[in-house]
Amino acid sequence: MKKRKAWKIVLCVVLVVLVALGGTVLYLMTGLSPAETVQRQVEADDGVLRIGILSDLQLTPEGQGETYDMHYQKALELLKAQGVNVILNAGDFTDTATEEAYQNQKRIFDSVYSEAERESIVLCSIMGNHDYWLPMFVDCWEIPFTRVMQSRFCKYTYSQSPWTHTVVNGYHFIAASPKSGDMDSTSYDDELLMWMREQIEAAVADDPALPVFVMTHFSPENTVAMSENNTFQNLDALYREYPQVVSIGAHSHAPLMDERAIWQGDYTAINTQSVSYTSLPETENAVVHDDGAFIENNPMVMVLSVDEAQLSIRRYSVLTGEAQKAPWVIDLPVDKDEFRYTEARAQTSAAPTWADGFSVLTEGVSFTDDEGAEVRGCRITFPAALHEDAVQSYRAVFTQNGSPVTFTFGETTYDSLTLISDYALPAAQRSDTMRFTLPAEKYASVLPAGTYTVTLYAADTYGNESAPQTAEIEIAY
Repeated sequence: MKKRKAWKIVLCVVLVVLVALGGTVLYLMTGLSPAETVQRQVEADDGVLRIGILSDLQLTPEGQGETYDMHYQKALELLKAQGVNVILNAGDFTDTATEEAYQNQKRIFDSVYSEAERESIVLCSIMGNHDYWLPMFVDCWEIPFTRVMQSRFCKYTYSQSPWTHTVVNGYHFIAASPKSGDMDSTSYDDELLMWMREQIEAAVADDPALPVFVMTHFSPENTVAMSENNTFQNLDALYREYPQVVSIGAHSHAPLMDERAIWQGDYTAINTQSVSYTSLPETENAVVHDDGAFIENNPMVMVLSVDEAQLSIRRYSVLTGEAQKAPWVIDLPVDKDEFRYTEARAQTSAAPTWADGFSVLTEGVSFTDDEGAEVRGCRITFPAALHEDAVQSYRAVFTQNGSPVTFTFGETTYDSLTLISDYALPAAQRSDTMRFTLPAEKYASVLPAGTYTVTLYAADTYGNESAPQTAEIEIAY
């Protein structure tokens, strides 16, 4: 009897432990709740509220990523010099969300903004998908439980919650983190969308003439540049009911130098680029100018100025502190019939042109890549085409002995190569000569050494193409 009773006691203890552990795991996998709406009043010079926007810091622990640390510090110093009243950070504070990476982020922020200065501005931040991720378990000995990641974000970014609604001098800022590190519409589920709708409704009811700033890490689908292939139709469906919405999205790192970084349809959407590196359109048949070495050379932020008459959006290069291009302007009160940054811009943009003296040079080259391996390739060089704004890319069509050359990568066959320019840089920093290197490992089998005719079409960011230029070339690796 005593043995049987002892076993019952042991079994009960085991069950209690398992239930406790199960409850703990369930708790850790359950996210935090949205914060209550907060009202703030700040001193705005001349009645103009100034809003700084940045994103995608991709920070690592101190000492492991000095370039991105420097970019972030300079970005904050720029926003501070501009006298912003509000700072919006659209996520991906970290590359992987370790405690050390967040500590590094806070160290940099606190080195620019003192405690008193921080108290005088408003911080609105959200998580990105990277902020839910951790390294392999054996590298960090941590499990990325949802509540832990969200709590860590709040601790180091001065945030009350991953979901906040802050009203500053009457303007509404809705900050909506994804609910997970997944990069699809499940990270904005029905529950979160309902919360976002309630906040937007409250903002519109407060003053339907004013813009309502809604910040998500991902842009709604088919709006700004490089949002074509994401899956966030649910955000688009929500926003289309509210012309007052100014959607602020990040994640893609798409260039702010591209005029398609702003889009207007039933509402307004803008993307933030990044303060780490710039991303460019990716397809299997794409080759980037000079091997893409320029993608870290122009981190950018935005400063929005809003008063009762208009919302003005300026783009700034972080490393120089200089404003780039003309500001985008949205007249107030909000009226979508007056939107000017619509898809109709493509019809009014002139196609690129070519200067006199066109020629194409080719040569076999050999170089050492970042991992120390020797790479052989064929370099194609020609004068850059001309455009009032920017030439985004060149479509290169090859023929040999009168027959078209196709390029098959995986299961896809292309009839041309897309040569992507350095359009992500300010105009003064762009090269007058385009250089594209075709690695032999990838291209020798689909474009073997030999004589070819190449026809080049230059395209602006809307896809409007120039007249063709044709040259005879010799491919060699």
